[in-house]
Amino acid sequence: MEEVQTVSTPATNSQYLKYSGSFKKQCVLNIAAGICILVGTVLLLFVPIFKIDALLISVEFSFFDEIKLAFSGLIGSGGLAAVAEVSSGSGAADGYSSVFMIYGIFQIFAVIMFAIGLCCLLADVIKSCFGIVNADTYAITQYDKIKTRAAEGKGRRFGRYYSPASFMVSGIMFEVLYVVYVKIFSNMLGVGSAYMYSNFLSVTGVSWTIIFPFLFIAAYVACWALKKYMFGQVKTAILKEDYQISTNM
Repeated sequence: MEEVQTVSTPATNSQYLKYSGSFKKQCVLNIAAGICILVGTVLLLFVPIFKIDALLISVEFSFFDEIKLAFSGLIGSGGLAAVAEVSSGSGAADGYSSVFMIYGIFQIFAVIMFAIGLCCLLADVIKSCFGIVNADTYAITQYDKIKTRAAEGKGRRFGRYYSPASFMVSGIMFEVLYVVYVKIFSNMLGVGSAYMYSNFLSVTGVSWTIIFPFLFIAAYVACWALKKYMFGQVKTAILKEDYQISTNM
């Protein structure tokens, strides 16, 4: 009678160990990517990258300055009450106030996206830190996900499309939409009296300091792409094991 061998041999059980180093490097890259997107977003928000040149006066302002201006309009005397006044036929200034209050919603969504992205980013970085400290445990968990195809489940797809960076980028996109709508509104007839509601109605250009946030954003893209490449290499090697295809990894 032939002896039946079980699949769970010691060699098979410790197979994940040869990928431990790669998983650890992926954690390091994930932390670096998180720090880069965080610093890049903070710089993009707080560094005065926009300019207003008027005769001999030059003023620079940031997205944060614009957010403060928008929120002051939302909660100030020109806020919610302005909508009611406009609907009853009040003057043009109240009309501008209500329009910019509506545009201020983009700022609210931007702040919400940044806040969610920051929370997710902190959780992601902490998880990667644990992956470095407990490299073997993290490696066997990731190895098992790939082996069982758990990385392709609905939960993983959700995490792929709604990552910390995606929330940060969404916040930036809301800011861009705000700028676009404000500039469109600035071309409307009689908008001259509405310059107090937005700095972007008077903006004339950008400062050279704009390179700083984009340097960190570019570094994030590089770290993220390298991490994805390394994960793809490990995944391919594990799949080759399943199909008993020779690999040099």
